[in-house]
Amino acid sequence: MSTVIWIVVVAVLAIGIGAGLCAFVLARGSRAGARFSADRVGEHRVDAFFEDGAAFAATVEVALDAPPEIAWELITRPDMFAWLPFVDGYDYARPSRDPGTGRTFRFLLYAMDETVLVGEAPREFVTAATGASLPVLGTVAQRFVVDAAATGGSRVRWTLAVTPRFLGFLPLRIAAPFVRPFLRLGLRGVVSRAEQDSRRRSAAPPPPSTP
Repeated sequence: MSTVIWIVVVAVLAIGIGAGLCAFVLARGSRAGARFSADRVGEHRVDAFFEDGAAFAATVEVALDAPPEIAWELITRPDMFAWLPFVDGYDYARPSRDPGTGRTFRFLLYAMDETVLVGEAPREFVTAATGASLPVLGTVAQRFVVDAAATGGSRVRWTLAVTPRFLGFLPLRIAAPFVRPFLRLGLRGVVSRAEQDSRRRSAAPPPPSTP
């Protein structure tokens, strides 16, 4: 390999390592998710954003062996997505999941502040980004819809909609079929935890009968 190629390889590696270290540092701290403001979407515009306003949107659905009340608890827990590598989950500003509640998503190299737009337990949970630790965030919103299943379980439908800053003009929705498998992978932990909860409920002794 020539000297020029070695120099290019070393330079690329140095830039990559430097960018990673910078992202890691920016993602630390209690206000990391508010370093750069997001382009916010309000409650009254979020439906249109999901429908056709976002540059990218994808929806996946999973079946849970748990009633809607348990499914709601699972998708709104602080450790949601914490089963994924390098993801810590969410820090909620307060215990409630009511509209206006803030939370911070924490990943090793990224932090994102969100606010709850819809918190209708156990049916619907909608959030939108308000800021991030990196300046590339445009607009991000998530919607979880929980439906009761005839079997006694439930179905969770998750929609992720994104318009990245600087790239919002691209027709990114055409990539949805390739992204959906990764979104389903993200919900694997919810399915596993619902199964664990179902086994605990099945193994629990029945309540004592009253005379």
